[in-house]
Amino acid sequence: MYSGKVILYNPDRMDKPTSYNDLWDPKLRGRVGLADGLYMQFFESAALINGGSPSNFEPAKPKLLELKRLEPKVYPSNEALAAALNSGEVWATIMWLARGYMWKKAGIPITHAVPKEGATPIVFDKAVPRNATNKPNGWKWMQAMLEPSAQGGFAERMGYVPTVTNAPLPDALAKEISFTPEEQANFVKLDYQYIADNNARLLDWWTREFKG
Repeated sequence: MYSGKVILYNPDRMDKPTSYNDLWDPKLRGRVGLADGLYMQFFESAALINGGSPSNFEPAKPKLLELKRLEPKVYPSNEALAAALNSGEVWATIMWLARGYMWKKAGIPITHAVPKEGATPIVFDKAVPRNATNKPNGWKWMQAMLEPSAQGGFAERMGYVPTVTNAPLPDALAKEISFTPEEQANFVKLDYQYIADNNARLLDWWTREFKG
């Protein structure tokens, strides 16, 4: 199953954003919230609007410093960010659509926008280990998760999009959690090797320069 990184925002407080860059609007001073643990996702978003790429986050640094001057609020967890969105302390964030769907179901006043830079997919995989002691039941478990009923259950309960073609969603649910064919074609594919090679260095910069 999968979802994608989008902009979550309070439609009663602000206009619908079309780009990550809209969160840099001075009108949103102090109203953008960020979950500390998603620092790498913010590097990526800032890089995409400042000449960078999934393999080059360096252009994100000056852009993040611009955002810092607009007094964003950094929260220690996704749950703390959700509370801030619910209270109106902040109006917008960058987050996975599936989590936004669950927050919206819980009554938090948000909706989502797919930025023109492209959503970044997050994919959850399952596997039967090569050395599994009970492979037949392992494969049955795998098959069960791919059944339309299971895929539809993941979608309705958690907001993750089915990865099989025989699990159509109700129109109302699809509107909340799915991506159009055009949006799928515009997905931003992460460079995991770049992230692995640079994570420690970028986290240090985030801690010292952005949060410090």
